[in-house]
Amino acid sequence: GLKWSAEEDHLLRKLRDEQNLAWSEVVKQFSREFPGRSEGSIKVYYSTTLKNRRPSSPIVLIA
Repeated sequence: GLKWSAEEDHLLRKLRDEQNLAWSEVVKQFSREFPGRSEGSIKVYYSTTLKNRRPSSPIVLIA
């Protein structure tokens, strides 16, 4: 499938974690900004990738 962008991550996290919206509302608002993702793919992506990850912070590589 299509790679998820940082903007998509941010919006999905905002709708679900900060605003604590129901999935139906999350999907509706998310699809306005980023059409083309199915409800199933949004839920699966969130539960497998975002739910247990801390909000995106810069990754520091130590040389």
